[in-house]
Amino acid sequence: MTIENKLEDLGLVLPDPKPPLGAYVPYLERDGLVFISGQGPALAGGGGSFGRAGGGVGR
Repeated sequence: MTIENKLEDLGLVLPDPKPPLGAYVPYLERDGLVFISGQGPALAGGGGSFGRAGGGVGR
């Protein structure tokens, strides 16, 4: 199963990444992990979400 298939099965839609505001790489993939930098909690339909990882997320 691909990541795209798993996201689709979960009913999740990832928003397009925002353009970088500085001279950094927005993400880096290494050893099967993706490290994300400088990407806010934007939702696909606009707006954002907030909360602590593992502690619930609000909109």
